[in-house]
Amino acid sequence: MFIYVWPVSLVRSIERVACNLIWIGDVSKSKTIIVAWKNICISVSEGGLRLKSLVALKEATKLKLGLDYVNSDDPWASLIKSRVLRKNNFINHHIFSSIWYNIKFEIPLICDNSSWIFGNGKSIIFWYDNWCEYLLHLEVKTLSMPNDFLGNSFIIDRSLNFLGANCHIPVSLQLIINNCFIYFDLCSDKRIWNHTTSGELTLRDAYEFKRNLGVCNDWWRSRTENTSGAFAIEPGQINCDWNKFNYGGASLGNPDPTTCGGIARDSDGRCLGDFSNFPGVANSLISEISDAMLTIELPYEKGLWKI
Repeated sequence: MFIYVWPVSLVRSIERVACNLIWIGDVSKSKTIIVAWKNICISVSEGGLRLKSLVALKEATKLKLGLDYVNSDDPWASLIKSRVLRKNNFINHHIFSSIWYNIKFEIPLICDNSSWIFGNGKSIIFWYDNWCEYLLHLEVKTLSMPNDFLGNSFIIDRSLNFLGANCHIPVSLQLIINNCFIYFDLCSDKRIWNHTTSGELTLRDAYEFKRNLGVCNDWWRSRTENTSGAFAIEPGQINCDWNKFNYGGASLGNPDPTTCGGIARDSDGRCLGDFSNFPGVANSLISEISDAMLTIELPYEKGLWKI
């Protein structure tokens, strides 16, 4: 969780090292990369390798921490609220707080993508917060709408009482409010995330929200105007007597059950041989090494030398 305090330069340096390791195998070397790192850090169905972007993870951590701050009554959150809230508005000037420095830019995003569950109404700004399906200040623009008018201002003895409120509320708004389900309990108000069924925001949800969602294989389709035509065109063939070997290995975990396999084809695409193997419980590195050794043995057994 403390990745939110890491400098962006450090995060990008770590990603650069990871990129060099994946593409080259040597963290100290670099070369021109064909596929952007952001296209690698997406799901397999979208054309990526299902890796996690540290930059997106840093942003996701700040988003989750920001929502936790809004909902928390713990001492750390109460201390920050006492320093940054002035008449229900957040301050604009700087204060020395690593937490507030990292989450203050997430507050507008949280407000736009969350709603309030009405508890005691003490944390809800009646006119400007999203607690009643509608933003009430957008429904009526002719009234004076003070920021200090809270949600508990019209609740008396756990029931709605618009006559006793300190601000006039039009009948049209009273009908909207009456149609809302309000608990009328003494629990604290709570912000819920609009994009999850449970209303909770996990780090996984925050990451998916923060990262750039791409269309499946967008980086490939941008180079091919007609994808169906691309497969219909017969590729050109070059007469040669070289043979091609493809191999690969994978592991379910580290360590976990592993498997590897390979296939050999000639220049006309005919299968010359194939193999599969189960190295046992190991990691992906052992699986790849075992696969490479079997790939070396296969052409020797088949008498294939031009590879």
